Amino acid sequence: SGDNIETKVPWWRLDINIEEDLYEEIARIYGFNNLPSTLPSGELPNVKDNEKIKLIAEIQNILVGIGLSEVINYSFISKKIINAFGADTKDCLKITNPISPDMEYLRTSLIGSLLGNVLLNQDNYPKVSVFETANVYRPDGKGSFKEDTLLGFALSSAKKNGESFFEAKGVLEKMLKKLNIV
Repeated sequence: SGDNIETKVPWWRLDINIEEDLYEEIARIYGFNNLPSTLPSGELPNVKDNEKIKLIAEIQNILVGIGLSEVINYSFISKKIINAFGADTKDCLKITNPISPDMEYLRTSLIGSLLGNVLLNQDNYPKVSVFETANVYRPDGKGSFKEDTLLGFALSSAKKNGESFFEAKGVLEKMLKKLNIV
Protein backbone atom coordinates (compact mmCIF):
# COMPACT_ATOMS: atom_id res chain seq x y z
CA SER A 1 0.00 0.00 0.00
CA GLY A 2 3.01 2.28 0.10
CA ASP A 3 2.97 2.71 3.90
CA ASN A 4 4.31 -0.74 4.75
CA ILE A 5 7.55 -2.48 3.89
CA GLU A 6 7.87 -6.22 4.17
CA THR A 7 11.35 -7.52 4.96
CA LYS A 8 12.87 -10.94 5.24
CA VAL A 9 15.98 -11.45 7.33
CA PRO A 10 18.60 -13.79 5.84
CA TRP A 11 19.03 -17.02 7.81
CA TRP A 12 22.64 -16.19 8.73
CA ARG A 13 21.75 -12.87 10.43
CA LEU A 14 20.90 -14.21 13.90
CA ASP A 15 21.43 -10.76 15.40
CA ILE A 16 18.29 -9.26 13.81
CA ASN A 17 15.34 -10.21 16.00
CA ILE A 18 13.24 -7.14 16.66
CA GLU A 19 12.08 -4.08 14.76
CA GLU A 20 14.82 -1.88 16.26
CA ASP A 21 17.51 -4.25 14.92
CA LEU A 22 16.14 -3.64 11.42
CA TYR A 23 16.18 0.16 11.97
CA GLU A 24 19.81 -0.10 13.02
CA GLU A 25 20.72 -2.00 9.86
CA ILE A 26 18.97 0.60 7.67
CA ALA A 27 20.81 3.39 9.49
CA ARG A 28 24.12 1.55 9.08
CA ILE A 29 23.58 1.16 5.31
CA TYR A 30 22.38 4.74 4.92
CA GLY A 31 25.27 5.95 7.06
CA PHE A 32 25.05 7.15 10.65
CA ASN A 33 26.79 10.37 9.60
CA ASN A 34 23.93 11.08 7.14
CA LEU A 35 21.28 11.00 9.86
CA PRO A 36 20.25 14.41 11.21
CA SER A 37 21.45 15.17 14.69
CA THR A 38 18.76 16.79 16.79
CA LEU A 39 18.71 17.38 20.49
CA PRO A 40 15.78 16.01 22.45
CA SER A 41 13.16 18.58 23.27
CA GLY A 42 10.95 18.96 26.27
CA GLU A 43 11.45 19.14 29.96
CA LEU A 44 13.80 16.73 31.66
CA PRO A 45 12.14 14.56 34.28
CA ASN A 46 13.05 15.03 37.92
CA VAL A 47 15.32 12.30 39.19
CA LYS A 48 15.27 11.38 42.85
CA ASP A 49 18.57 10.60 44.50
CA ASN A 50 18.93 6.96 45.44
CA GLU A 51 20.07 7.09 49.07
CA LYS A 52 21.26 3.48 49.04
CA ILE A 53 23.54 4.07 46.05
CA LYS A 54 24.87 7.30 47.60
CA LEU A 55 25.64 5.50 50.89
CA ILE A 56 27.40 2.63 49.11
CA ALA A 57 29.50 5.09 47.09
CA GLU A 58 30.41 7.00 50.26
CA ILE A 59 31.46 3.78 52.03
CA GLN A 60 33.53 2.72 49.02
CA ASN A 61 35.28 6.11 48.93
CA ILE A 62 36.01 5.93 52.65
CA LEU A 63 37.49 2.43 52.43
CA VAL A 64 39.62 3.32 49.40
CA GLY A 65 40.79 6.42 51.28
CA ILE A 66 41.79 4.25 54.23
CA GLY A 67 43.91 2.12 51.89
CA LEU A 68 41.78 -0.90 51.03
CA SER A 69 41.39 -2.11 47.45
CA GLU A 70 37.93 -2.77 46.06
CA VAL A 71 37.35 -6.20 44.55
CA ILE A 72 34.49 -7.37 42.40
CA ASN A 73 33.74 -11.07 42.52
CA TYR A 74 31.23 -13.31 40.83
CA SER A 75 28.03 -13.90 42.76
CA PHE A 76 28.38 -17.59 41.95
CA ILE A 77 30.10 -20.04 44.29
CA SER A 78 30.69 -23.77 44.49
CA LYS A 79 29.20 -26.39 46.78
CA LYS A 80 32.71 -26.86 48.22
CA ILE A 81 32.84 -23.24 49.43
CA ILE A 82 29.33 -23.44 50.88
CA ASN A 83 30.22 -26.57 52.85
CA ALA A 84 33.57 -25.10 53.96
CA PHE A 85 31.69 -22.45 55.92
CA GLY A 86 29.26 -24.87 57.52
CA ALA A 87 26.30 -23.84 55.41
CA ASP A 88 23.86 -26.08 53.62
CA THR A 89 23.17 -25.94 49.89
CA LYS A 90 19.42 -26.08 50.55
CA ASP A 91 19.72 -22.47 51.79
CA CYS A 92 21.34 -21.44 48.49
CA LEU A 93 19.78 -20.71 45.14
CA LYS A 94 21.06 -23.23 42.60
CA ILE A 95 21.68 -22.05 39.05
CA THR A 96 19.89 -24.16 36.42
CA ASN A 97 22.69 -23.96 33.85
CA PRO A 98 25.89 -22.77 35.59
CA ILE A 99 28.82 -21.55 33.52
CA SER A 100 31.09 -23.87 35.51
CA PRO A 101 30.66 -26.62 38.12
CA ASP A 102 32.47 -24.28 40.54
CA MET A 103 29.79 -21.63 40.02
CA GLU A 104 26.53 -23.49 40.53
CA TYR A 105 25.06 -21.56 43.49
CA LEU A 106 24.40 -17.89 44.25
CA ARG A 107 26.32 -16.80 47.32
CA THR A 108 24.63 -16.04 50.63
CA SER A 109 27.72 -14.34 52.07
CA LEU A 110 30.75 -12.37 50.87
CA ILE A 111 33.17 -14.26 53.14
CA GLY A 112 34.10 -17.05 50.73
CA SER A 113 34.83 -14.66 47.87
CA LEU A 114 36.89 -12.29 50.04
CA LEU A 115 38.92 -15.10 51.56
CA GLY A 116 39.53 -16.38 48.04
CA ASN A 117 40.94 -12.95 47.14
CA VAL A 118 43.22 -13.06 50.16
CA LEU A 119 44.42 -16.60 49.34
CA LEU A 120 45.19 -15.62 45.75
CA ASN A 121 47.25 -12.59 46.78
CA GLN A 122 48.87 -13.30 50.15
CA ASP A 123 51.89 -15.12 48.68
CA ASN A 124 52.67 -12.21 46.36
CA TYR A 125 52.12 -9.29 48.73
CA PRO A 126 53.16 -8.78 52.35
CA LYS A 127 49.76 -7.30 53.14
CA VAL A 128 46.33 -7.78 51.55
CA SER A 129 43.51 -5.33 52.31
CA VAL A 130 40.37 -5.79 50.19
CA PHE A 131 36.68 -4.97 50.42
CA GLU A 132 33.55 -5.66 48.42
CA THR A 133 30.05 -4.22 48.37
CA ALA A 134 27.85 -6.68 46.52
CA ASN A 135 24.59 -8.54 46.49
CA VAL A 136 23.94 -11.85 48.21
CA TYR A 137 20.89 -14.05 47.87
CA ARG A 138 19.27 -15.50 50.98
CA PRO A 139 16.07 -17.43 51.69
CA ASP A 140 13.22 -15.11 52.66
CA GLY A 141 11.38 -17.71 54.76
CA LYS A 142 8.50 -17.81 52.28
CA GLY A 143 9.98 -20.34 49.88
CA SER A 144 11.75 -17.74 47.77
CA PHE A 145 14.95 -15.70 47.95
CA LYS A 146 15.70 -12.06 48.64
CA GLU A 147 18.58 -9.98 47.39
CA ASP A 148 20.56 -8.05 50.02
CA THR A 149 23.51 -5.71 49.54
CA LEU A 150 26.37 -6.36 51.96
CA LEU A 151 29.76 -4.89 52.72
CA GLY A 152 32.65 -7.12 53.63
CA PHE A 153 36.36 -6.61 54.00
CA ALA A 154 39.33 -8.85 54.63
CA LEU A 155 42.81 -8.01 55.81
CA SER A 156 45.85 -10.24 55.89
CA SER A 157 49.39 -9.51 56.95
CA ALA A 158 52.60 -11.53 56.74
CA LYS A 159 53.08 -10.82 60.44
CA LYS A 160 51.31 -13.36 62.65
CA ASN A 161 51.01 -11.26 65.81
CA GLY A 162 47.37 -10.25 65.49
CA GLU A 163 48.14 -7.10 63.53
CA SER A 164 45.29 -7.78 61.07
CA PHE A 165 42.71 -7.88 63.87
CA PHE A 166 43.68 -4.45 65.18
CA GLU A 167 43.90 -3.06 61.65
CA ALA A 168 40.39 -4.38 60.90
CA LYS A 169 39.14 -2.80 64.11
CA GLY A 170 40.73 0.50 63.08
CA VAL A 171 39.21 0.35 59.60
CA LEU A 172 35.76 -0.30 61.05
CA GLU A 173 36.10 2.50 63.63
CA LYS A 174 37.34 5.00 61.04
CA MET A 175 34.55 4.10 58.61
CA LEU A 176 31.86 4.46 61.28
CA LYS A 177 33.36 7.76 62.44
CA LYS A 178 33.41 9.19 58.89
CA LEU A 179 29.79 8.10 58.46
CA ASN A 180 28.93 9.91 61.75
CA ILE A 181 27.67 6.69 63.31
CA VAL A 182 30.02 6.85 66.32
